[in-house]
Amino acid sequence: MSKNTNILSSIVVPCYNHGSKLVQTVSSIVDACKVADQEVEVLIVTDGCTDNSEEVSKKLSSKYDNVHSLCFPKRLGKGGGVRKGVDAAKGQYVCFIDADMAIDPKYIPQFFHVLQTHTKLDIVVAARRHYQTSAFRKLTSFVYRQMNRWFFWLPVHDTQVGLKAFKTNVAKDIFSSLKVQGYAFDIDLLVTASLKGYKMEERPVVQQFCDQSNVTKQTILNMTADTVHTYHRMMEHCTSDVVHHVKDRARFHFHSLRHIFVYPLSWCALAAVKVASKLLEEKKGASEPVAVMKQSVA
Repeated sequence: MSKNTNILSSIVVPCYNHGSKLVQTVSSIVDACKVADQEVEVLIVTDGCTDNSEEVSKKLSSKYDNVHSLCFPKRLGKGGGVRKGVDAAKGQYVCFIDADMAIDPKYIPQFFHVLQTHTKLDIVVAARRHYQTSAFRKLTSFVYRQMNRWFFWLPVHDTQVGLKAFKTNVAKDIFSSLKVQGYAFDIDLLVTASLKGYKMEERPVVQQFCDQSNVTKQTILNMTADTVHTYHRMMEHCTSDVVHHVKDRARFHFHSLRHIFVYPLSWCALAAVKVASKLLEEKKGASEPVAVMKQSVA
C-alpha cells in the first residue's frame, strides 16, 4: 500500500534518545486516531540521537503506511526538530507531542476536533491539571511559569507542555519566525503567535510521571537565558504597545507599567545565569579528575 498524500492532520513526534519508548508512543498515537476515525500522518523526527531511536523510527515507518521517519545526524534542539516536522507536514492541521509518553496520545484527536469545530481558533495548547513529577521539577516549573507571566502575560498559563495543535498554515508561519531551537522554543512560539495576532486557547491534560528526562540543570539555565532573550526581542518589536491585543485601558496601563521593573530585572537574570553556568562548569571540571583517579585505582 502506498503512503497517503491526502492527509487531514499531521502529528510531529520529536525524539531525542527515547528509542525505548518510541514504539509504545507511535502505536498509541496510531490507535488513538484510528478509534477517533481521524486520518493522520505521523512524522518522527530524530536528531543527533546516541541510542537506537533512529533505527526504531525507520522500523516504525516500514510497519505503518502513515508513519514517516525524518532522521538528522546532528542535534537540532527540540525546537529545531519540531520545525523540521512542521515543514514536512501535509495535513490541514498539525500538532506535536513529546515521545516520552508523558502526555497520553488520546488527547490528539480531541485537540484536532477543537480546531475543526472552532474555525476562528488557530492554536490549542495543553495545560497540566495533574502533574506527576519530582519536587524539584515542580518547583522549577512554578518559578518558570511565574517568570513568563510577568514577562509576557500570554492568554495561556502553561507554556511548556509537550502537546500543541495548530492550523498548519499558522504553524508554518510561526515556525518560520522562531529564533530559539532548544527547550524554551515553546515560549518563543507562543509569544510570536501572540504578536502575529493568532488566537489560542488552553485545554486540560493529565501529565504522567516520566523517569527519563533530557532536562538538566544546565538545560534549565539555557531555557532561562533563551526566555529572557525572547522577552528582549518582544520589547524591541513593540516598544510603544507591548500588549496591543489588550483592549481594556486600565489593564493596558498595568501591563505597560510593569516593564519599568521587569526589564531591568531581566538583565539581572541574564547575569545570574552566566554566573550559575560558570559555577556548573567549574564543578564539572573539578569532578572529572576525581573520576579519572577512581578509574585508575580500579
